[in-house]
Amino acid sequence: MAEDAMKASFVYFWEKPIESSLVKLNEYGASKSQFIRLMRERAVEKQNETVNIGAAINYALKHMMTLEAGMRDKKVKKAVVVFTEHISDDDAVGPANEARNRGYVVFVFYMGKAASSVQKKHFLEIATGEDFVFYYDHATGTFGEESWQFSLEYFCSTPCNHVVHEHDPKLIV
Repeated sequence: MAEDAMKASFVYFWEKPIESSLVKLNEYGASKSQFIRLMRERAVEKQNETVNIGAAINYALKHMMTLEAGMRDKKVKKAVVVFTEHISDDDAVGPANEARNRGYVVFVFYMGKAASSVQKKHFLEIATGEDFVFYYDHATGTFGEESWQFSLEYFCSTPCNHVVHEHDPKLIV
């Protein structure tokens, strides 16, 4: 994370947003450690079983992906990243399409148990494409090295041209 590199915003969202968990783009400067500290301080326990991915994407578009919240100009790639344990209880495809229409890519990171064919189909409808859906490996406790590598390659050119950066340039091949 740096002023000229990747920036992130974060909010917990089940049935509705947990406003107290919101970390805006302009709230932590270029400090990755500050961002992580804010995320940990604002962490909340699971609220209920309702998962409204569509409402979460709409919330991100309206409240997080704004100039007032610290979003940068159109030259910088943008993404909506969804972490979930379940398929959505509301329409997530429409809001995901709206995000893509605005030029954002949509990533889905599924953290539940083995995904069924119905869940995989649902996540593929939300995500920008098959390469933008990742499944948590409970055996290793990670999403796999390919998710990290793909994310870096998507946001960083080869070679990475950011002046300040917190990732090893050798990770971009």
